[in-house]
Amino acid sequence: MKEQFMTQRFWIEIGIAGGVCLIVWIASKSYNTAAEKDIKVDYFRIPTSNALVVLGLLVPIMVGLASYLYVNNPEGKYASLLATIVVMFIVLVVAIWETFALLKKGDTADTIKIQLPADRRYITAMGLMYALLLLGLFYFAMFFLFELPPKAVVNKPQAFGQAGYSLLKPNPRIDQTKDEILKAWGQPTGEDLSKRTLLYEANHSVIQLTFDENQKLVEINDRRK
Repeated sequence: MKEQFMTQRFWIEIGIAGGVCLIVWIASKSYNTAAEKDIKVDYFRIPTSNALVVLGLLVPIMVGLASYLYVNNPEGKYASLLATIVVMFIVLVVAIWETFALLKKGDTADTIKIQLPADRRYITAMGLMYALLLLGLFYFAMFFLFELPPKAVVNKPQAFGQAGYSLLKPNPRIDQTKDEILKAWGQPTGEDLSKRTLLYEANHSVIQLTFDENQKLVEINDRRK
């Protein structure tokens, strides 16, 4: 998985996130350059709570999805998904900081006194949460539209057990080499060198594995006799 963090696309998207942070910081500097305001604490607390709820739902799903896809297809492209996870973790750090910073800043009242420019960091942090959360969701959508490999998951993963083939044998995975298949499954029932296929027969099914010119598995066909 670590090689996925070294791809050009990943660092471009992280660079875009850095640019968004810079834009938010510059924009926040134009927010009342010198002023003192009493602002309701809910102005900060509600967005922070909402961000933490969204992150609590999305981050475990994204991490689990990345792990699942990588296990089933290590050769896939997951730069946008990993960039999404990194951006979401940055939002999480900002949201946690904002939560504890408000506890220190607030008092017994429902309002806090914001002195600009000294307290501009609270406004900047809130802007960063919104901007990076939207950017992370955009990256997540980009991953599904352009990077999600159509062969990331082996077709018919339950067919082996349903067809009566031994469940003790590990399911073959796309991009496994022929030697790995032979080591895990043993000698095939039949082999067609011209079509680069291996056949494994069970009592009620025939499993055909097709390889490319590099001896990597590209297709799995499980049919009943």
